[in-house]
Amino acid sequence: MKVNIERKLILCACGCGAEIPYWSERLKCRRKFKHGHNRYGITGENHQNWKGGFWISHGGYKLVMDKQHIRADKDGYVKEHILNYEKYYKCCILKSTIIHHINGIKTDNRIENLRAMTASIHSSYHRKKELSDGKTLFGGINRWGQTITNTK
Repeated sequence: MKVNIERKLILCACGCGAEIPYWSERLKCRRKFKHGHNRYGITGENHQNWKGGFWISHGGYKLVMDKQHIRADKDGYVKEHILNYEKYYKCCILKSTIIHHINGIKTDNRIENLRAMTASIHSSYHRKKELSDGKTLFGGINRWGQTITNTK
């Protein structure tokens, strides 16, 4: 005897309380969420993977949950060094402003290690530092495959 599993109803896993069919005939698999819902239905402290409201990004920066901040990403996280700088100097920095880590350690967000600068000044600072360290731009090879030498 074959059991008709598509008629069984379960609750949506996002926590909204909606009833959905257990089996999706179109997808030929078990369903967990109502159409348009997802695992992000439960966010913040109530989510099963909550780790205190911060994480380290792929770029190496510490991100902190602050959904109301103007520079928050789509998930509500802001780089901690931006929050520290704004809190200490009691200001709201522009999106075009870059907060530079003086010692180069992206998780060292002490105020004495942070300095605000424009994107162009920040870029030229790092370029001058690379040249003084003997590094070459783009790995030393231009777009035609020729070796680039530094001329100071």
